[in-house]
Amino acid sequence: MKNILYILIIFFKINPIYALVVNEEVPVYYFVNQEKVINNLKEKLDKTNIVAVTGVTGVGKSELVRMFVKKYYQDYEIICFIDTNTNFIPQFIDVAREINSKLCQEKSCISENPAYVKNSLMHYLKSRKNWLIIFDGLKINENSKVQEFIDWKHSGHIIICSQDIENMTHRISTPNIYGKSIKLVIDEIMEGSDEKFKNKLASLLQGYPTYLVARSAIFLHNNNHMTIDEYMKHISKNDNKIGAHLEIILRHIPKNQQDILFKLSLINNQKIPKQLIHLLVSNQEEYIEFVHNTVRFGVLEQVNEDRENQIFRMHDSLKDELVRIRGRDKIRNDLNSTLDVIDKLLPASVTDRLAVLKNNSLLEGNIEVLLKNGRIYNASHEKMIQVGEKLLWYYLLGSRQVSNAKNLVEWFKTHDKDKLSLNSDKEKIAYANFLVYVAGFEYSIANVAPEIAMNYLDRAEDLLKNISNEEELVAYIYATKAHIQIAIGEFDKAANNVEKAEQVKPKVLRTYLGANVTKHLKSQIYLSQGRDEEALDLVSKTIDAPDAVNTKHHNIKNIEDRSILLAPEYITKAKILNNLKRYDEAFKVLSDNVYKYIKDGKSENFHILLARTLVEIARAENGLKRYDSALSYIQDSIAILTRDNDNLASSKNIHLANALFIRGEILFNKNYCDEAIKDYKTSKDIYINIYGNNAKNINTLADLLSQGAIASLRLEDKEKSQIWANYFYKLLINIFGLEHPKSQSIAKVYYP
Repeated sequence: MKNILYILIIFFKINPIYALVVNEEVPVYYFVNQEKVINNLKEKLDKTNIVAVTGVTGVGKSELVRMFVKKYYQDYEIICFIDTNTNFIPQFIDVAREINSKLCQEKSCISENPAYVKNSLMHYLKSRKNWLIIFDGLKINENSKVQEFIDWKHSGHIIICSQDIENMTHRISTPNIYGKSIKLVIDEIMEGSDEKFKNKLASLLQGYPTYLVARSAIFLHNNNHMTIDEYMKHISKNDNKIGAHLEIILRHIPKNQQDILFKLSLINNQKIPKQLIHLLVSNQEEYIEFVHNTVRFGVLEQVNEDRENQIFRMHDSLKDELVRIRGRDKIRNDLNSTLDVIDKLLPASVTDRLAVLKNNSLLEGNIEVLLKNGRIYNASHEKMIQVGEKLLWYYLLGSRQVSNAKNLVEWFKTHDKDKLSLNSDKEKIAYANFLVYVAGFEYSIANVAPEIAMNYLDRAEDLLKNISNEEELVAYIYATKAHIQIAIGEFDKAANNVEKAEQVKPKVLRTYLGANVTKHLKSQIYLSQGRDEEALDLVSKTIDAPDAVNTKHHNIKNIEDRSILLAPEYITKAKILNNLKRYDEAFKVLSDNVYKYIKDGKSENFHILLARTLVEIARAENGLKRYDSALSYIQDSIAILTRDNDNLASSKNIHLANALFIRGEILFNKNYCDEAIKDYKTSKDIYINIYGNNAKNINTLADLLSQGAIASLRLEDKEKSQIWANYFYKLLINIFGLEHPKSQSIAKVYYP
């Protein structure tokens, strides 16, 4: 008996009777008589794997899918609802977390790292059947949000709820309900009411949107102060039926509760957590009264069954009408007061803030929508800055969500010239933070000119001159300046800023990329000075240090997360090892610690890291005389770095310059000297674009010009050989002088 029981336990643990449902949304009780459409949806899914449920707003698309899940949930192992109104990444993390904890018995099956959770989840699901993903909430012209999933080849099921039919090959339409269907909905809602009353209401509501049919019945069933004739008279004389319905409801809700509703319409109305409503009301009693009134009149409905963590939704139709009724001026005031509430909610401590945002995906989505509306309705820039810089920090340093960071950076740049009244230290600190994060984004991700990024940092430093207790931010400014100065060959200035950073407060310097930032910067300075052994020793100690990564700050759960955070340090170490001709070690450092985690190349968050990694792997392979493999790696790197760059000669991308130089080296070793010279020439152009008058400090450029001259001398066409050799040699002596070792080395070959 015990053995049978044990087998049953194991069987049900591996093959659960009930689906694991993530972000579940409970269907309303009154959505009935939809069996035919639900069965049609199941038949289409079984044939095509992906089906769109389409129709105008308020017709019942979402409810139809919720009823589908209620009926067929036993057919699936995993079901997850994804709200398309907000960022997918936090929702994918929720899905990954649930799958890891409930279905993966030994170790995590899916990465919970925001930067690549999507790819990891898709990889996990692709090899499985019996799963369902529901993308809900797409409006007109929004189907592109899920295009990647429309094109995805898999063996599961996907349902997409959209108002738009574009690109939806397999779909079912959800028309408005008529005849008996309307009466059945009303019967469910108005149970116990007079039959004549219900028949009359059903007759009057023929042809109305499904949503309005239900909300009219809910309102009249819970309100004894208005007759059906009075209600229908008001509705029928207005072309905007839902607007007229909302106006009636607002008459029956106290002014303070109306104000809360207007504020809720400016966040993500599809997922409103209880905790957020609590922030907008005065006390628990007001919360209870607010929920009682809004639910009984059908303005809000609870989407889950958890009393402690209630989540409500407000239909898009009502949200749109609330915004219309409120008007721009009052909306702006609502936004400003809500931004103040959110600003107080997000802790000043980055570690605490990371925990708040990582553990509450609904909060992140609501802040996103709030800031989006702030941009539309011109909320106070000062208040937008205070909340926006905290979210930008999270996107850049806490979760690496580059596309979301870009939206905030573009908004900031648009309004950066506006005259802001930065009166308080708090406002100045917030603005300085924003400037620093924009500088980092613009230089490291958008590849803008270094002087533009430096200007942002200078302004941030200036704002903090007379403000105390901001040592961490000041130190980070100095460190970021040093990082840029190293990249453009200003090594003396970089060393000076590293020293300043250490003098401010060395213990706070923990770069979001991993190790102690000043040590990493010093190793790069040593590298530029030819002190390779010292640089190697320093970067190795940095990587191996117990505190190289703040585990709590970055939510590090495994070696993969740690390796990704330390990727820049590993790349520097590999570069040094390649310089020292320790090619096997260089290859192993990157293949074991970085490349295997990001090699799929699908995440935009890692494409620069991947390109840099490929450069050093290609260098190692070239040094090991595995030229074909080296060429394959470097081609992949260059493909990444030239995606949006047609005019390579005008580029200022240092990584592209390095990649072209290495490809030239590989082609030279394969005896393709003509092609090698082209790459040397383009690489040289980019180095000059970047370094300008500092080019004389760049040893890599001297190596490149020397190699260019040597490759030229190998050309079979003697006239062409002379022209190109002369070109590279003259550049070498003009930039570095006749006394430079490379100049003298080439002179011996050129003038034997």
